[in-house]
Amino acid sequence: MYSVNPMGNVFILTREGKEYSDEGCRYVEDLIRRFVNDGRTFIFSMGAIYNDPFHLMKCLINNRCSYVAISTHKSIWILGFEEDHQQKLIRELRNPENEGKTGWEIALNLFYELYPEVEKASPRSDQ
Repeated sequence: MYSVNPMGNVFILTREGKEYSDEGCRYVEDLIRRFVNDGRTFIFSMGAIYNDPFHLMKCLINNRCSYVAISTHKSIWILGFEEDHQQKLIRELRNPENEGKTGWEIALNLFYELYPEVEKASPRSDQ
């Protein structure tokens, strides 16, 4: 079902579907390496296409051990440190109740659901 990639996939989502600079990607990589440093090389994917929930879902299904960086005006939140994050995000991307939402919105809502203490500390004004 999954392809195991010795490289780490990082999907960067922004509200507007913008891309990060090389410096921004290095910053995200540093954030991830604070928690996981297994020597893996990261491949960064970003842009408006990843705000399409169906496209993002296909990428997550085909790339096990991926991270999703959710960029807001104030922070960057990462999903993927817990084994079930990827499966939960895939379920939410498939959920008919999320029709009409972007991949970014769905991922951010899931992050706040998984970490309610973060939402209380930084209200959703950054959406």
